[in-house]
Amino acid sequence: MALLRGPAEPPARPRHVIINVGGCRVRLAWAALSRCPLARLERLRACRGHDELLRVCDDYDVSRDEFFFDRSPCAFRAIVALLRAGKLRLLRGPCALAFRDELAYWGIDEARLERCCLRRLRRREEEAAEARAGPAGRRAPGSLGRALGPGGRPARRGGQPALGAGRQALRLRVRRLRGRHGRRPLPEHHAGHPRRGGAGERGGCSGAWCWRRGLKG
Repeated sequence: MALLRGPAEPPARPRHVIINVGGCRVRLAWAALSRCPLARLERLRACRGHDELLRVCDDYDVSRDEFFFDRSPCAFRAIVALLRAGKLRLLRGPCALAFRDELAYWGIDEARLERCCLRRLRRREEEAAEARAGPAGRRAPGSLGRALGPGGRPARRGGQPALGAGRQALRLRVRRLRGRHGRRPLPEHHAGHPRRGGAGERGGCSGAWCWRRGLKG
């Protein structure tokens, strides 16, 4: 009596796989890919055929269970630290934006970065945005961070040009002149009340009138 055989079982998965990123080789447990924070490696475990594998990686070697990725090895070393220590830090140097692109490729949320590294990444993004905007989008020196209005003058919040710099210069000139000649006393009709005890009252003239007469004489 012939025994009925069911469908052939798929070959068992290897216990470990090798992830090769630009020559940086990392050996990982195959079962660990199911809970890996790298979404791309998690998709790798779910692949069932050649076409699906090539959508996730650039090449693979079945005999050695090695998968190849044509990405930055330096960035991948920092990402491996997330797998081993649970901490993700931003690479030092001007390649912070390139590291952000690597995070997006591997499917890692930027929120996993340490707080100090995340703030530094945001600053680099702002600097890159200002550089792309060109001279028209840059702030004028001495404008105290205000946007420029028509004619290159700093604009107020309402959009009207501010004249603070010119007024300040005029006030400085007036103060210097007052410091040289002294302040002139106000006439009686401007002071609001007559001067009492002044020498000008006996002659029927105000102190201001005597002061002007002395200048003319």
